[in-house]
Amino acid sequence: MAKKYENLENATKIVSGGNLSDLSKRIAAAEKKAADVMKKLNDVEAARLQARLEAEQRAAAEQAAAEQAAKAEAEKKAAEEENRAAAATAQETKPVPPKPAAKPAAAKPQEGKTFINRDSRPPRTDRRPSAQF
Repeated sequence: MAKKYENLENATKIVSGGNLSDLSKRIAAAEKKAADVMKKLNDVEAARLQARLEAEQRAAAEQAAAEQAAKAEAEKKAAEEENRAAAATAQETKPVPPKPAAKPAAAKPQEGKTFINRDSRPPRTDRRPSAQF
């Protein structure tokens, strides 16, 4: 029992002597410094990611611009080739005589004659059968 009492007295001396409170203050200060360091580290990491994203976007925009310029150049060359070909064929071709006028539509069947269905389309199958009453 005497030993337990001595341990209790030693614990009381440590607590009342300020050692424990001094240690807790040191721990709080170290935790605060660690939190500040972690915050700065997170800020640096976010800035690095942002810079990488911006670089990727810039590269993609430059690539798209280069592709668009190449496409425009190809279209320009194709248009020039068409113009040259059209000019060459225009000089070589003779004027084409106008086509004869189209024939008028077939006349209606006369009365008394049987109608012949000349529709070559297949019959429609998407219709529902008519309701019988």
